Amino acid sequence: MILPLRDVRGRLGLVHGAALTALFLQVIAGPGLAETTADQEASKIAAGQQIYRLGILQSGEGITGVSSGDIPVSGVQVACENCHRRSGLGSSEGGKVVPPLTGQALFQSRERDQQSPFRSRSMKSRDRPAYDSASLAKAIRSGIDSGGNELDPLMPRYAMSDSDVEALAAYMETLASELPPGIDDSYIHLATIAARNADESDRQTMLEILQAFTDDKNANTRNESGRADRGPYYRAYRDDSYRKWILHVWQPEGDSETWPAQLEALYEAQPIFALVSGVGEGSWRPVHDFCESNEIPCIFPITDQPALDEDFYSIYLSGGLFRESQAVVSYLAEALPAGSGPVVQVYRAGSTGEAMARAFSRASAGSSLAVHGIPLASSGPPSAAFWHDLQAGQEPGAVLAWLSPEDLVNFAAGSAADPDRSEIVVLSHSLVGSEVFALGGSMGDRVRIVSLLELPERRDLGLRRLRTWLKPREIELTRERVQGDAFLAATLAGSAVKHMRRNFSREYMIEIIEHGLDNSVFRSVYPQLTLGPNQRFASKRAYILRPAGESSADWVPVESTPKP
Repeated sequence: MILPLRDVRGRLGLVHGAALTALFLQVIAGPGLAETTADQEASKIAAGQQIYRLGILQSGEGITGVSSGDIPVSGVQVACENCHRRSGLGSSEGGKVVPPLTGQALFQSRERDQQSPFRSRSMKSRDRPAYDSASLAKAIRSGIDSGGNELDPLMPRYAMSDSDVEALAAYMETLASELPPGIDDSYIHLATIAARNADESDRQTMLEILQAFTDDKNANTRNESGRADRGPYYRAYRDDSYRKWILHVWQPEGDSETWPAQLEALYEAQPIFALVSGVGEGSWRPVHDFCESNEIPCIFPITDQPALDEDFYSIYLSGGLFRESQAVVSYLAEALPAGSGPVVQVYRAGSTGEAMARAFSRASAGSSLAVHGIPLASSGPPSAAFWHDLQAGQEPGAVLAWLSPEDLVNFAAGSAADPDRSEIVVLSHSLVGSEVFALGGSMGDRVRIVSLLELPERRDLGLRRLRTWLKPREIELTRERVQGDAFLAATLAGSAVKHMRRNFSREYMIEIIEHGLDNSVFRSVYPQLTLGPNQRFASKRAYILRPAGESSADWVPVESTPKP
């Protein structure tokens, strides 16, 4: 089966030669033949995409070949994308430089020229003439480039038919062949999601950071454009990435399940290059799916309910509620003694707590934990008697109180009636917010808090950079996570655009962020951030915290949970 391209004629523009051929055929033979030829070219490009991304030939069989002289290789593990990346603009690893495979790189001669759009990598590569169909087939099958030089032994020598080579070449010619939607010669159009169902303070706080960053970026762009008109060195960058940003604020209304049609309408009215940050209540799945279907980067939205599919175009700072759930499952599996009672989840129906309960049930599937759920339907907080009676029958091994501070006001009173209660009580930092430490401290030594954020004293050190940026702009640091996440998303998006130079590619933007996140001196409120190729959750760590000392604000890690 051929992997379909989304809007191949609009998104990829087809190969220019094919479009001209179709136009010529329409003149001499009528529209029917022209449409057939264009459809055939689109089908060829789709087949080439399947080979490039998935290592699946037109026959449906996996690609096969030999690497390092005699090591047989096959399938998706040796698909072109794994080394040359989805953008086709190459990569580097351990001193090995993987060259670009775009049409511009392959079908033009390569010279060690500082003016080359691929100058950052071409300096380590041999000069060679442009590829044609015969020399490309020879390189793929025998490992000999268009100049007669042997390619690196790590480059597999593939067994591919002429038809498969032709399809692969057609697809590679589309890579980085045109400016993507949302970019013209002067502007880069970006957007952020400021959903109407989000907390209004979060919305305004995020927008304040993004707009201030955009204003700074545009002021700097004017300076760079001025330099390009003066002095020979900067003229080399005249056609590079110096463009003004236009930030569009998309404000979908209603429940998140109603967003897809709204997002499509907004995108049709104004195409964008990428989504930067964003905030909204509920699942981020509708935005995730919109970005995947339209191949739009979605850079670090502020959400506790990311889509868990590790697709390509959406990258998240953390796994949110599901990552917290994984940490709690791992902790309880070790902390609960054999023969303990069930794990009881208490949550309010229709709330984010219910989403947390679903996430925990999913994370605990296959574990030895017996999980029961108690949804709250009535209004008002559960009474002290409710919490006391929770022990009736089989005493629970753990109570997971996925509730708001308002719903937990009677918890301590209900527990006081039974001072010998032994079950572990778990609260979520994501659900309760900063009040969780004071609230948990009032509940006794049995309480544990699960948190994705860095410990407060270490977090403060990381936020110094943000405070330094905020101060001259007369912005108060009031909502650490929202401000930190928005600033990090904007900073990394800006760095990626700068390093693209003239190679504007949405896929390349994602790849640059993957590669560069480790070097970011700012990590918002998280303990560690890192992304490898095709990883989509930057923070892998979660803390289980317990009270220590007499102060309710004194919390220490039980453990730093292992990576999932």
